[in-house]
Amino acid sequence: MIDIDMRWVFVFNVAAFGLAFIVGRAEITDPFRGLLVFLSERHTFIGWITRWGARLLECVVCTGFWIGFVFGAYHWRPDAARWGLAIATGCYVSGANFILGRMTRLIEDPPEEHS
Repeated sequence: MIDIDMRWVFVFNVAAFGLAFIVGRAEITDPFRGLLVFLSERHTFIGWITRWGARLLECVVCTGFWIGFVFGAYHWRPDAARWGLAIATGCYVSGANFILGRMTRLIEDPPEEHS
């Protein structure tokens, strides 16, 4: 059984959300994201990859999954359960980022489609 202090979980959630926000939405990383958009307009194959990468980085939930996955793969024990725990940590951080994103209004409701 893994003993986890809930204060640590709270700090980890806020840190992962902050990192996802800095990577995907902050002004300091805007030049990097602008470079991805520039490359996507200039090249065909590289453009597809950079367009996909830019969308992935700007998604707080998607970035949160990969932050959790990397942390889970690094932090948990190195046996067969390692990758399952890494995926579970990624899903947990992704969900926590979604909740925090909705609370801070970084994730808005999708526009309603009119029929």
